[in-house]
Amino acid sequence: MLIDNKRFTDNKSLYEWFTENTNAKGRLDVVTGFFSLYGLQQYVSGIHADNKVFRLVIGDLTDTQTGEHRIVHLLNESGLKEGFEMINLVKEVIAFLKKDIVEIRTLRPEFCHAKTYIYHHAENGSLNYYTIGSANLTKNGLGIASAPSANIELNYIRTGNDSDFKEAAQWFEALWKHAKEQIEIKA
Repeated sequence: MLIDNKRFTDNKSLYEWFTENTNAKGRLDVVTGFFSLYGLQQYVSGIHADNKVFRLVIGDLTDTQTGEHRIVHLLNESGLKEGFEMINLVKEVIAFLKKDIVEIRTLRPEFCHAKTYIYHHAENGSLNYYTIGSANLTKNGLGIASAPSANIELNYIRTGNDSDFKEAAQWFEALWKHAKEQIEIKA
């Protein structure tokens, strides 16, 4: 199945598809180049429950050529007004990231351009899924809101426990081991 953030296909948004298909115990493994606080907060409030493990691999958030931090991408999805309204959102995201079921690793000093979401259902392998595409963990990438000037994102989704799912899961495990630097959230 193909899902895009501008709805050129007749399918739901990636976020809507996730909320309908990630609703039981299990583990979600995510690889993304960027994420926004809003995108992560939507995941926390709409998709995640305390019975799911969440592992996230992101690239280095520092531009190695300029030394500038890419951390601004976590905020720049919103305007100034929305930025001032982010306090509760930030608190919710930090509380989620501090949970024992959440692990984050970075590929420092490598930039991560890959995007995949791999869900392992705890009890029924036929409910496993993976997506491969261009959608970062942002509100535009998930198709929650898409500004006219936003990128067009396309993702392929496949369900089940076939050899393709197993290959995607093995790829994530290899990347997880490669991404040795764990990010700890302290507040």
